[in-house]
Amino acid sequence: MRSEMRERFGLGRKPHGFRYPDYSQTDPTIGKLQITAARLLRSKPAMPPAARSILVRLSVLLAFCAGWFGCTMPLPDIRVGVDAISSPSAAGAQSFKLVPKYPGSVQGPDVHAYAIAAIKASLETKGMFESPKGTRPEMLVEFDYGVGHTVPLLDGTPVVEKFLQISARRYEEKNPAGRNRGEELWDVRTTLVSPSASVEHALPLLAAVAVDYIGRDTHAEQTVKIPRNSPTVQHVKEAMGSGPAKP
Repeated sequence: MRSEMRERFGLGRKPHGFRYPDYSQTDPTIGKLQITAARLLRSKPAMPPAARSILVRLSVLLAFCAGWFGCTMPLPDIRVGVDAISSPSAAGAQSFKLVPKYPGSVQGPDVHAYAIAAIKASLETKGMFESPKGTRPEMLVEFDYGVGHTVPLLDGTPVVEKFLQISARRYEEKNPAGRNRGEELWDVRTTLVSPSASVEHALPLLAAVAVDYIGRDTHAEQTVKIPRNSPTVQHVKEAMGSGPAKP
């Protein structure tokens, strides 16, 4: 049994050209541990026999878990910045009309449609709905999204800020300025920093986090941790349907 396990998980002698099982794609954490263990086992001066034995047993245990039972190490949570304000009169409003805050800043029709779908799907998870045509909505919901600052890291890899801002005002008939914007009800801005410069694939996450803070006041920007397999984000993606068109 032990010899079979050693053969299966790369601890025995292998023929020329054999490649050890690579778990870096299915589980990056185990993949990194594999690489670290291999480097330590080949390190000079040689490791003490007791430490080498412990390392080998740990490698076997991790590989056995991943290969036989399909279990994976938990991936790190995603950090999202949230800055929210709310008015005491915000409670109760459900129907909305969705409009871009800055119509001239739309980043192409595909990304724009994707942003609208993400926001609508997220608002619907909180019981809100788009007002049917010909009816008066309770809120005018404005949105803005895009790419912010690029920040270089110490290792030379830059990260890019992506943001989504949604805000609601009481809908009213044309005011003296010729607009439908009444009293401000709430405003939420979410940000995500990552190496990718693409904003569209961050929109479902940013929208799902934003609606969780509607009606709340953070007083300042906070950082929240969101699981990578968050059921709320997954629900928003499913409600949106297909993603943005590929260039």
